[in-house]
Amino acid sequence: MSGEALFEHRFWLQILGDHARFIFNGLSSKEAEDVQKANRFIQWFDGLLAQSQVWDPIRI
Repeated sequence: MSGEALFEHRFWLQILGDHARFIFNGLSSKEAEDVQKANRFIQWFDGLLAQSQVWDPIRI
């Protein structure tokens, strides 16, 4: 993966994580199912971003 592509990939993962946090923080506690979904998206995007930080071209 080129440096530019990796930068863009990380950029969008950060944006998606930020959006998931925005949605999570805007939900009422009464919306338990949506709160859980938003939390899963946060975890997912954060995990992918963390993986991209230790990206190893040999592993791919």
